[in-house]
Amino acid sequence: ADEVDSLLEQEAQPVLSRRREAAAQLLQQTARFLERQAAEWQLAVQVLSNWLTSLVALFEDNKARIKRSDAGIKATSKAARQEFEQADADKEAALDAAILSVTEGSSEKVLDERVEAALRDLSAIEAGYRAYTAASTERLRQYPGVVKQQLEMYRQCLSGLLHVQPTTHSQTGSPQQQPQHSDAAGVASSPGQRQQQLEVPQGGSYPLLHDLWTALMEATDKPWLQHLKPVASPCTDTSSTVEGVSDQTATASVAKSAAPANGAKLTAKQQAEAAAAAAAAEAAAAAAAAEAEAARAAAYAAAVAFPSCPTSEEGTPLCQRLPVPTDVVQSSLQLVQVSLLGEMESYSSRVQGSADTWSESVEQMLTEELDSRLRAHRPRAGRIEEEVTQQQLSALTPQCVIHAI
Repeated sequence: ADEVDSLLEQEAQPVLSRRREAAAQLLQQTARFLERQAAEWQLAVQVLSNWLTSLVALFEDNKARIKRSDAGIKATSKAARQEFEQADADKEAALDAAILSVTEGSSEKVLDERVEAALRDLSAIEAGYRAYTAASTERLRQYPGVVKQQLEMYRQCLSGLLHVQPTTHSQTGSPQQQPQHSDAAGVASSPGQRQQQLEVPQGGSYPLLHDLWTALMEATDKPWLQHLKPVASPCTDTSSTVEGVSDQTATASVAKSAAPANGAKLTAKQQAEAAAAAAAAEAAAAAAAAEAEAARAAAYAAAVAFPSCPTSEEGTPLCQRLPVPTDVVQSSLQLVQVSLLGEMESYSSRVQGSADTWSESVEQMLTEELDSRLRAHRPRAGRIEEEVTQQQLSALTPQCVIHAI
């Protein structure tokens, strides 16, 4: 039994230890492989989620801003109408009082003064009509411009999120920029023109500034590269290599400035020795810096590279590589780009047309209302001067005769 135990310890135990180590290494390699693959998919989902969230937020914010503008112009118009009607009622009340005072005039001089006061009230009423219409018309004419600015801001922000450059219809219609062919996603290109363009159904054309998926991924920090940041930092104090470079650089500086403390001149031999020492120190510092940079580059390349797939002893892969399908994502994103740009064109045209139509219709209504008010208002001055004044003069004439007798 002792011989068997000794034989097992000498022969089987090393084999068992090697197999355990190999199994542990295989598990670690498998864990790195699967963790990196899961991290890439998680990052892709996070990037797409953040991007779509930004698009939704921009879309909702623009709708809310347009809605606030529409409610604002209508509320302002309503308030202005109420203020005008109240002011007009006050002026009408003042005119009624002035007309009443005309009928109570005791002499021709007083009568003339009160008639002039009533006519001034009439002029004030007419001026109020015109001022209200002018202010309302000016406000209405500015509203489509406000809507246009908001839609243009939305266009710029959306184009930024989609990584396209907005162009006007006149630009896209020029022979130099018209596409010669397009694919199902609406991506078009012209011969001799490298920049791809997105063609939307409404007729707009938007040059692609970058590939959207590539730009989104490049702008996002990779979790598997986070540990490289402190290594790449020039201020890191934990790197012995950087410390060595700093020490050698300091040595070179000291060697350069070496001189006798008493200020005596160096001999030719001493000068040559000092120059050689300084050159050697500088060369050592440069070599150490290059070595440190190479180490950082190697660490970065190792972190960027995808971990190797674990294999069996026969070389059979034990895991399946499932990379994020970049071509599928890019194609889908192009469809989203075209769809969103088309929706923006349609929405902008609809909102701008609605603002223009509403502004023009209300302005026409105000113009017709002003004409109607003026037609009804102008004869009132003649009635005050003729009817009311003549009645009062007729009443004053007998009194003047009696006083004369």
